Parts: sequence; C-alpha cells; structure tokens
Amino acid sequence: MAFNKAKALEAAEKYLAQGKIAQAIEQYQNIFKHDPRDLSLLNTMGDLFIRLGQANEAMSHFQRLAEAYVSEGFLMRAIAIYKKIAKLDPGQVAILEKLAELYAVQGLMSEARSQFLQLAESYLKANQVEKAVGIFRKMLAQEPENATAQMRLAELCERIGKVNDAVEAYLRAAERLAQKQDHKECLRLSDKILSLDAKHVRARLLKSRSLVALGQASSAISLLEPLAQTDDSCAMLLLESYLSVGKLPQARTLGERVFNDKPDRYDLLFAIASHQEESGEPAQALEMLTRISGAMIDHNETEKLVSRVESLAQKQEVAIPALELLKTICVRTGEHFRVPDILDRIADAWGQSGEHGKAREVLEELIRLEPDNPHHRDRLNQLLILMGDRPQALTPPAQPSGLEEESLTLADQRPAETLGGEAALDEGLDSGTLKQVASAMTDADLMSSYGRPQKAIEILQGVIALVPDHAPALEKLLDLYLGAGEWPRVSELAEKLAGIYDSRGADRQAERFQELANRYRKQAAEQLSTQAAEAPVELSDAGTGAEVEEPAAQPAGDEQGEVAFIEAPPGQDGAEALHEIDLSEEWEKVSGTAGAPAVGAPGFNVADVREEVEFYIREGLAEEALGVIEKLAAEFPKEPILAELREKALAAKESGTVQAPDEGVIAPLEAEETTILFDLEDVATGALEKPPAELTPSEPG
Repeated sequence: MAFNKAKALEAAEKYLAQGKIAQAIEQYQNIFKHDPRDLSLLNTMGDLFIRLGQANEAMSHFQRLAEAYVSEGFLMRAIAIYKKIAKLDPGQVAILEKLAELYAVQGLMSEARSQFLQLAESYLKANQVEKAVGIFRKMLAQEPENATAQMRLAELCERIGKVNDAVEAYLRAAERLAQKQDHKECLRLSDKILSLDAKHVRARLLKSRSLVALGQASSAISLLEPLAQTDDSCAMLLLESYLSVGKLPQARTLGERVFNDKPDRYDLLFAIASHQEESGEPAQALEMLTRISGAMIDHNETEKLVSRVESLAQKQEVAIPALELLKTICVRTGEHFRVPDILDRIADAWGQSGEHGKAREVLEELIRLEPDNPHHRDRLNQLLILMGDRPQALTPPAQPSGLEEESLTLADQRPAETLGGEAALDEGLDSGTLKQVASAMTDADLMSSYGRPQKAIEILQGVIALVPDHAPALEKLLDLYLGAGEWPRVSELAEKLAGIYDSRGADRQAERFQELANRYRKQAAEQLSTQAAEAPVELSDAGTGAEVEEPAAQPAGDEQGEVAFIEAPPGQDGAEALHEIDLSEEWEKVSGTAGAPAVGAPGFNVADVREEVEFYIREGLAEEALGVIEKLAAEFPKEPILAELREKALAAKESGTVQAPDEGVIAPLEAEETTILFDLEDVATGALEKPPAELTPSEPG
C-alpha cells in the first residue's frame, strides 16, 4: 500500500493535540523516512524532543538540519540552527567554532570575532593553550589587520615556548601599528621582539622608523649604521636620519658608497639632491642629479629626473647648467623635438646674464637645427645689434629693383616657398606698418634685456593686436610667459603657434609647439584651478537692476602677474596704437629719474617730457624726439617747454651730433651696457657704412 504523507501528517497533529508527543515524534520520523528532503521535519522533531526533556536527541536533529542547510548554501538558516544548539549546550566548542566560521564567511566580522574570543576563552579556562592558539590563528586568517589579536596570539605563543611564532606575531602587530602611526606602541613591540631576538633586522628597522617619527633620529642612527651595508631599507632610513639631524656629509658618503656598489640604488643620491634643493643648495643638487642621470634614464625614471631638473632650471644661479642637463637628457632619450625649446631657454638665460657671446653661439646652433624658423634668426640679429656687430643679411642676394621701401621683417626677407601663409600675410601690410612692427620688436627685446619683461609683454601684445598671426612676436611673448611661469598663457600661445605653422606647412615647428602646448596644458589647468580657489568672491549688483561697468584693464606693472591685451582706442587703428607705445617710464626706471614732480597742464608732466625727448637726442634719435614733440604739441599747444625742446631736436638733427646728458638727469650707462640704436632698414639696404661697434659718439646713429 502506497505511503500517504498527508494522512501521516494529520495523524501526527492529532497526537500533538492529545499531548501524545512520543507518538507524534514516531509519526514525523516515519514521514521523514519516506521524504528525507523535507528538512523542516528535523526542526519539528528537535523541538518535540526538547519538550520531552531529551536535549541530546534534540541537538542531534538540529545538527543534522544545520549541516544540511550548509551543504545547500543556506548559511543564515544554518547559523540560526547552530545558535539553538549553543543555547542548549554553551560548552560545545565545536558548535561555537562552526558559528564563528559561518559568521566570517558571511562577512559578519563583529559576530565572528565575538565567537572566536568566546571559544578561545573556553580553551584557556580548560588550560588548552594550543587549541586557543589555533583559534586565534583562524581568527587572524579572517581578520589579519587585527593588531590586538596578533598581540594576544604572540603572548600565547611566548607562553608555550614557541618563540619564533611569538616574534612573527609581534612583528605583524608592530607593522600594523606603524601603519596606524601609533609609533609609541610600535616602539614597545619592537623592543619586545628584540628582547626575544636581538639581531632581528626588521624589528630594528621598525624601531628606527618609530624613533625618527618621534624625533629621536640620533638614537635611530646608532641602530641602523651596522645594518646599512647589507640592507637597502636600512640604508635609506639611515640616510633620512642623517638628513633630519643635519649630517649631510655622512648622508652623502653613504649615498655615494651605496651607488658605487649598486648603480641601481640611485634613490639615496636623489633624496640628497632633493634635500639640497629644499635647503637652498641648488648647485650641489644639480651636481648630484647630473651624476645619477644616466642610471635614472636606464631604469625608466626619466620623468622623475626631468621634474627635479626643471625645478632647478627655475633658479637663476643654476638655470643654464640645469637646462644643459635637460638637453642632454632629451638627446639621450631620443626626444630631439624638445631640444630647440631648451636651447631657446638657454639663449635667454645667457642673454639675461649678460653673456651675449654665449647667447649668440646657442642661437646659431638653433638656426642650424631649424633653418626655416624665422624666430631664431630674428633673435640673433637683435642680439648682434645689441653687441654692436653687423646683423646677418636680411634680404636675399638678388633683390628685385623698383621697390620704394623694403620690408623690414624677417618673414619678408625669406623666399616665399619657405614662408607659406606668413609671406601672404605680410604682403597684405603696408611698408609703414611693417617698419613699426620691426621697431616694436626691437623695443621689446630692449626692455627684456633691461629686466623689464612686463613692458616687453605690453609691446608684443600691441604687435599682436596689429598683426594677430605674427609668429616672431607670438614666440617672444611665449618665451616671456614661460619665464614668468604663466602656464595658461604658455599653453594658449603654443597652441596658436602650432596652428599657424601647420597652416603654413612648417610641420617641424608645428609639431614642436603642439608638444609644448600639450606639456603645459595640465599645469595650466592646475594654475587656473588654484587661482579660482584663491580668488575673492565678488558681490553682484544684478539684484538692483543696475548695470555695473567693469573697469578697463590696466597694463600690468612690476607687481602684477598679468598684462591686459592692448587695444586701439575708438577711432584709432592698430598701427597708431602700436606707434604710440613709448618707453619713457622704463627709461626712468633704468636711469633712476622716476618720481619727478609733475608740472604743467593736467596730464602733462614737464619732467617726464623733457627726460624722454632729451634721451632721444642724446642717443642720436632726433627724428624720434621730434615725433614725440609734435604729438604732444597737438594735444598741449600752449606748453612753452615744447618749443624749447623742438629747437634742441632740430639743432641736433642738423648737426648730426649726440648731446651729452645733463648732470643729474640720467646717469651715463657703463660701456658694456651701452646700446647703439639704428634703423634696421639701414642694415637691410646696406646704407650703414660700418658696423655699429665702429660708430663714435660724434657720428649719427
């Protein structure tokens, strides 16, 4: 006859209703025999055995149920059943251990930790230390970062004589405490390890690190010195300890010894170089970096090396050798496209230091590298003028005749096939504008050489306002912003130059400036972000309905970091705006006459006007002096000083002599500072009969 589960369950329930629990259990056992997949029957029978007071039978059924749940993956159900067993018999350590493991598997570490500790305590009360050690090991397998458990394990291992195990447990605990910056406790555990193993290297290292962190570097040095020769970690920490207490000679000796023995251990000398730079010893830092540069390149640490050398290149006293090292690095790593940019910066640095001969050599090297780049030849010619030498010929040998006035820009003097779009651009400008551009470029170089970069920027902005794609002016401007650390402007101008050269088919220059733009784009973004974070919050008048007119941008002086673009006033074209740039304020700063009291009509400063006009006369530039006078006369027709100055200028023009400076007005320049100015057109046409260096004060400039 077939088994009827429904009738059997009905019979079991009747027995329960009648209080016949034993008979009910027999019915449930029979049902489970026919349907062992019904696990709920085990739970029911366990509960009924408890009612009968048969705890062991109940726990047996519960354990079978928990194991079945585990095998089928119902871990939380298994945990619930094991907890029922633990309540019936708290002393069953196997059940506590199973519970702890299941909690850990489920990620319930707090509950798991509680069960493990309860279990370990049970073993310790029974003096079963070995089993307690095993429980702590299981616990730490699930929670290795628990420093407290590691220390408890170490103490137990030490208690039963397992010294090596105790040392390892103490060490793991000490390392965890060091990570948490708990240096005092780490120091205590390190001493504990050394009391068990006096030669333990890692313990000495941990103790030394804690001593250094606690400001006791001198004590750390005595621990580390015996180990530094054989352990790389100890050597680096010893170096850091030497540096922290100011023992630079010992640090250098250690770094050099390690580097000589192991050329791949350049990290010590690099750390010394970084320390020397931060301590105001850039020359020594550069010497150290030069020594290890080859090893760093060989080990693909070029970016780290270049970053540190670039930092040194910003320091005036070592700028040139640092840039030379950068050039060497680029050549060795095959980044030849970066060499022109570095040479450009070296030429600037030599020029600013007054070493014009060396600047000339660098510029000539640049011309050999990039013969089609007009910027290099333009800069060389400006330098030659400053040195009093004859500039290189700006026009091709065979120049077509019939031109009333020759173009003065380098772009117009080169064959059209090498210029592309630049030649077409200059052909659209009149010769007068081109002459003004050339004059402004000369003025910008002059201001830069006198250490007035902001004024040079102002002049170049005027050139760009007149001729937006004038590549030489853009390149000069980029150089100035590069020196000033204005990364957003550097990135913007480099991007623009890359586009200009690309449109002209000058692929090499386009690639160079695009690489420059890419290199400084991240720094530009960081600088803009920093400036935005530091900018004060401005109140808006939007709520009042009134329009607030922003003040016009003023040209930046020495104390400002940026210069606004120069725009022509209403009714005045770009050429006039460019023509009206004067350098009187800058010459006042150079000559020491700034600050003279203003006299005359409002807006008319007699001292300033006299100084500017007499400067031009002294330099043999009578035409320029007359130009300034006529311009002022149109604006201030009733100023008597202008008639007096006009007579002086006309007399100087007729005589062709250079007037000596009035005593107390402007100090005479030293011989090496004297700049003989003359019209570039005279050089281009051959009208200058002899080089500027041969001119005497009695000859017209």
